[in-house]
Amino acid sequence: MKIFAHRGYSRNYPENTMVAFKAAEQVGADGIELDVHLTKDHQIVVIHDETINRTSNGSGKIKDMTVKELKSFTYDYRFTGFNTSISTLDEVFEWLKENQLMCNVELKNNLYEYKGLEEKVIELIKDYSFDRRIVLSSFNHHSLLKCKEINNSIECAALYSDKLVHPERYIESIKVEGIHPPIKYVTDELIVDCKKMNVPIRPYTVNNMETIERLAQLGCTAVFTDVPEEARKKMKN
Repeated sequence: MKIFAHRGYSRNYPENTMVAFKAAEQVGADGIELDVHLTKDHQIVVIHDETINRTSNGSGKIKDMTVKELKSFTYDYRFTGFNTSISTLDEVFEWLKENQLMCNVELKNNLYEYKGLEEKVIELIKDYSFDRRIVLSSFNHHSLLKCKEINNSIECAALYSDKLVHPERYIESIKVEGIHPPIKYVTDELIVDCKKMNVPIRPYTVNNMETIERLAQLGCTAVFTDVPEEARKKMKN
């Protein structure tokens, strides 16, 4: 079972920053998970919220600001002394060239459309030849359909937050490969069914070590966790 660091090593470092991503690599994560939005000047930036209010010392909507404006703030949410800046997806991919980590890119376009986001992300993936290292996910399943139409070779996975009936079958209707369910709805039966159907399943956000051990024993594909160091140690036991 693979360990994906949710927003990087977000328990101990500022989420969705290079500091958190590099820390995840150091503690043995197999991959990182990050979120992307589109700026006023049509650049892809890595941040979870539609605004910078919660995670930075500034305020405003991502879509109303340029990269230069966004980089003028510090993103040390819940921490001090890191002096972290917002990163573009290009900057993260440049760093990924130095390692073999997988990367889950979540398209945060369920509130704002961000016209052209899918095309820009997929173009960047192709530029770096990361087709086999990237998983695209979103709560916006229309966006995932669009991604598959643009490039069918990149794995896409449906994120969902409500309980679905047979989610491992639902994805056939939207032509994507995997599911990313909330851990509270992940049963042993779902893991087993996904394994039988060769459907990648990566629950979020799994910070309980007993749960991680159970999922690993059942053959779960991967988990998203805020504590990759603890999860890696549990997997080695």
